[in-house]
Amino acid sequence: MKKKIFLIITVVFTMLYFGIGNYFYNISINASTNKSKVSKQDFDGRVDNELEQNVAWFEENKVRINMESTTGFKLVGYKFVNKDTNNWVVMVHGFNSDSRELATHIRELYNLGYSVFSPDLISFGESEGTYISMGGKDSLDIAKWIDLLHVDYTDAKFALFGRSMGAATVLNSLEEVKDKNVVAFIEDSGYLTLRSIFAYQLKKLYSLPQFPILDMANTMVKIRAGYSIDDVDATNDIKQTKIPGLILHGSEDGFVPLDNSKKIYDLLNSEKEIVIFEDAKHVQAHYLYKDKYWSTVKVFLEDKLK
Repeated sequence: MKKKIFLIITVVFTMLYFGIGNYFYNISINASTNKSKVSKQDFDGRVDNELEQNVAWFEENKVRINMESTTGFKLVGYKFVNKDTNNWVVMVHGFNSDSRELATHIRELYNLGYSVFSPDLISFGESEGTYISMGGKDSLDIAKWIDLLHVDYTDAKFALFGRSMGAATVLNSLEEVKDKNVVAFIEDSGYLTLRSIFAYQLKKLYSLPQFPILDMANTMVKIRAGYSIDDVDATNDIKQTKIPGLILHGSEDGFVPLDNSKKIYDLLNSEKEIVIFEDAKHVQAHYLYKDKYWSTVKVFLEDKLK
């Protein structure tokens, strides 16, 4: 009788463990499920009014290129080539997004005189994928994309520029790209570790503690996506890099809290600058503070991409 009770308890516990883990995997990492509850939580009705016209410009001017991810998925990226420069900005999109949603950034950077490259990360846009890498495996692909660009543009210098998950991708790539003529990076509203941002979201959206929920979810991430959430941790890259960085963040960010950028700034031992935009929510600064945002970016890039 005792063995039967123990077996029942074990089966129930196992079902709960994997059931809860699978639920949170699906709402965060599974590429085929709706992510609006997570991605739209910080939306307050304020939008980039120039995005639609800039997407039209994107479509007219893009040069599509392809590459195989380090994971084996087929990836797509887009070049916007300024023929009078060897200076490139690699622009990286965020969670539940793609390169087209960066059309305003890409056009602004192009108008500043830079060539721009923007990849669709694993599972987004026109790139293949069954799971979201959250910046971990994506960071290896950024290094591989730069190698590919170097084939045609041997003297190119690069700056990396990411928003949200794209900023985390940039941060996690810093050691991978250190010998690839990357001379600067910009991170807008990025997170330091995936575990910390998932813990924040669990508490905010579900009023749940990170233990044991994150461990349940992480088991499913390991089984179904082949990585651990603890793999996405930019701490060492940030500490070790010699690449100068510009850190941008909105003070009212409810998706990736401001303290992420403050911690990133404190960890960074290279030349650094941080700019905080008052009253801006997640990745809103570029249109709420258009002049300040782009003048800051312009001055930084002009100094580093000489």
